[in-house]
Amino acid sequence: MSPRKACSTDRSTVLLFAGLAAIHAVGLFSVGLLMGEGRLECALLGAATLLMLRAVLSAVLTARSIAADAGAAQALSPAHTAAGGHASSALCGAVTKNKDVQESSSQTEAAADPKVDVGYWCSWQPVVAAVAAAVLMLAYNMLLQAMGLIDRAGQDPHDKTQPSGDLLVGPDAARQHVLLLCFTVAPLMCIWLLVCWCSAWIGGPCSAGGSLLDQQWEGKVLGKLVWVLKQVCLIQFITLGVFWVAQLCGQSGSTAPAATKLAGAHLQQLVIKSEALSRAFSRLSSVVDWSTVLGVLEVAVSSSPIGSLAQLPLRLLLPRVVYASAVTAFCGTAVAVCLLASCKMLCKRAAAKSNSAERDGSALASGGQLYIWLCAVFAAALVMVQGYKGPATMLLALLQAGCCCVLQRLHAAASRVVTGSAGCTHQPHKQQQLSSSMQSVVGGGMWGMMGLQLFFCSSHFCEFSGLQYASAFIGFDSMVWHTSGSLLLLNTCGYLLLPVLSLPAFLVACTTADGPQLQLHSRELVRQQLECSMLVVNSMRFAALVVCMISAAVQQQHILLWAIFAPKLCFELCFMAITAIGQLLASALARVVL
Repeated sequence: MSPRKACSTDRSTVLLFAGLAAIHAVGLFSVGLLMGEGRLECALLGAATLLMLRAVLSAVLTARSIAADAGAAQALSPAHTAAGGHASSALCGAVTKNKDVQESSSQTEAAADPKVDVGYWCSWQPVVAAVAAAVLMLAYNMLLQAMGLIDRAGQDPHDKTQPSGDLLVGPDAARQHVLLLCFTVAPLMCIWLLVCWCSAWIGGPCSAGGSLLDQQWEGKVLGKLVWVLKQVCLIQFITLGVFWVAQLCGQSGSTAPAATKLAGAHLQQLVIKSEALSRAFSRLSSVVDWSTVLGVLEVAVSSSPIGSLAQLPLRLLLPRVVYASAVTAFCGTAVAVCLLASCKMLCKRAAAKSNSAERDGSALASGGQLYIWLCAVFAAALVMVQGYKGPATMLLALLQAGCCCVLQRLHAAASRVVTGSAGCTHQPHKQQQLSSSMQSVVGGGMWGMMGLQLFFCSSHFCEFSGLQYASAFIGFDSMVWHTSGSLLLLNTCGYLLLPVLSLPAFLVACTTADGPQLQLHSRELVRQQLECSMLVVNSMRFAALVVCMISAAVQQQHILLWAIFAPKLCFELCFMAITAIGQLLASALARVVL
């Protein structure tokens, strides 16, 4: 397959993806498609996945043919050189023939690009990886639909009964215990491990250029901020695990001191049953008076400002800890970023003088880590208000996003090989820019489609009866307008805001190259792709909003105007506002840390 054909495949993929977005927008005119919008969005995301797989396979197969030619050239190069040496020794007077042999040898060596990993691209590993990532992405899409999608197609549009009740399941039966454990505690552990692995993987370039970046105050500030966000996220996930364990054990109504005493009693029974632990505990008890220590701690907690909070039931205390941690992390990050931006403006000349390829790659990796942990802090609060299905939904969403990232990285790597064979090997940063349009349009568009997919797959739909009003009372017994409204907004639009906030981290993961020559231009490339991707996401939301406005204006006399079309217009206005706010926050942070 020729490089020209691969480029035409990328163009057709972009056009077909635009057609999918147009199908979703135009489908909002139809009552049937509007009632079944969740199923339509999931089907369009599956079609976009197949389009992305088609483009990736085209680029990979083209790179495979180029790598095969390069391998054949490398195999023939020693033979030409040996033939040239034999000719020069046998025919000392034939200077012209010797020059011809040297020219053919140099041309053969130039054809064998040393940057091409011949063994990797000639194997079936990239093809298998692309197909496996696409298949897994489709499987996660189907699992999300089976777990939480509410398909209203074919139902009575005037039926406004809420399909879901309480988001917190009670510990009444053993089957509910098992479901709660499978949907909450285990996915929370997997989410934490995935986030830690992603942060360490993106921070790989820091190991190469970390010593140079750490000498700068910018690297120290970003490193400390990433560490603080990681600790806050750890506290949130531990709190979430304790909350669901308390729900499972039926201790959600007990206070923190009572739960601590109960846990101490269980621990004491465990110590008594174990001989080794009982001996160690008896030796320690001869030195420490545990009753005195516990009494002092209880008095200190009751007399401190947090004493009143400690008397709250765990079902009210633990969610508030998660919410407060998220708000504190975001406010602290905003203050740190503002100070960092001010210092960078004052020290702009010094930063320009100390710029280098390694420092750019390390700064880009540090910025990607900051985005990952900031989104993880937001995701913890989002999981809290989603109820018992929140952890499992978030885990499937992370796995689906990882498969999308694998497809994007395979396409970028194969495109570098294809464009490098076309005569651009002396400017490696332009090799990335040739495939950035495909990555920005299709990758950014799919990232935005995932947000709308998660909205529908979390048991939401675009009617006021589809709002999960119980989420406003997770952590609160009574309604407080600012907290209850914020929690309901987070439950409804959180999955739309999360992909917009995490879009820079996605682009960093897809764009950051392994070669040191490409690190110099990675920051500029990420910023360009971020602008293009946000434009694509904003255009998709704007197209849906315009279609809903036209539909509501044209169908003013429709019997379902106030049942279907008017609520959909209100939801689209909210989606557009949330997307714009997320883009402003992500862009402002990207200008400082990327």
